[in-house]
Amino acid sequence: MVAVIGGFLVSRVISLSSERRGLERRLWEIREKADDTRRLLTEVSQQRKEASWFWFVDSAVKDCAQGGGGMSPERLAEDHRVPGVSLDETVQMAHELNAKMQGAFSHIEAVAPPTSSPQSSPDPKYFISRPMGAEFLARSESSGRRSDIEERMEIPQGEERVYRAALDVIAPRHDFLSDTPVVLGGAPAFIGNHGVLVEEEAELTGQLSGLEREDAYYDSALARVAQPSGLGRGIGTLVYLTIVGVIVPVVALASRPVPSGLASRRMLVALFISGLVALFAYLIAAVLDIQRAPARDRGGFPNIMTWLSSKSEKAD
Repeated sequence: MVAVIGGFLVSRVISLSSERRGLERRLWEIREKADDTRRLLTEVSQQRKEASWFWFVDSAVKDCAQGGGGMSPERLAEDHRVPGVSLDETVQMAHELNAKMQGAFSHIEAVAPPTSSPQSSPDPKYFISRPMGAEFLARSESSGRRSDIEERMEIPQGEERVYRAALDVIAPRHDFLSDTPVVLGGAPAFIGNHGVLVEEEAELTGQLSGLEREDAYYDSALARVAQPSGLGRGIGTLVYLTIVGVIVPVVALASRPVPSGLASRRMLVALFISGLVALFAYLIAAVLDIQRAPARDRGGFPNIMTWLSSKSEKAD
């Protein structure tokens, strides 16, 4: 009986040790991959946010400039929603664009010369006496004033679109062969990658979420291996069987004279029977433990696919 229980416990300890090493190795691999994915996600997210910002500015800058930087951020975000980006993030970008636009207007107004400059303005009589002369004079003054502002402006890096849009409102540049003001500027070339970056960010976010769920699973499994169920009960049973099945009989045989009375024999038989009872009690308890956890694998842990699926359903 001692050999049976002892062999079982030794095999169980060896199995748990091997399983622990396997879990630790798998957990290390998952965490390494999660760290790499997290770093890549940070880079892609930063690129996506920059592309989203320029996409939003390119779409909304004219409306924002027409409102002088005071347009409702919610309305601006609704009218110029960035594809693949949440409304809350778009509203934050609208707040930022309004603040930058207000700064651009303040700067341009601070450096702008007076509306008319006697030194640089042509003689109004020359233009007014001719057809369309007054309108031509107004356009000429606007273009001249714009040139003066452009020479004095100090545009912060990355805000050229905002400042140009504000300047288009304060001093439009006119095409003298057309009635339409010329609005310069175009979308940066990398805005075309915005959709790709959105998809890549979503894919990496999903991968990281899956790795984090696997990390939680294997971490939980590792904690269970450190505290295996039934092992303490098995060791207790082994100690009891060793005492009643080995130590007591050996001590009795080593005594002189050897106890051979009826009471001694009955005591040895009772101890032997109690050892059998302890052995069968341990086996029954082990079987009941297995029956109480039918969905668990042979190591005593939930199947990983079932566990991950349940976590995904809860998260949804």
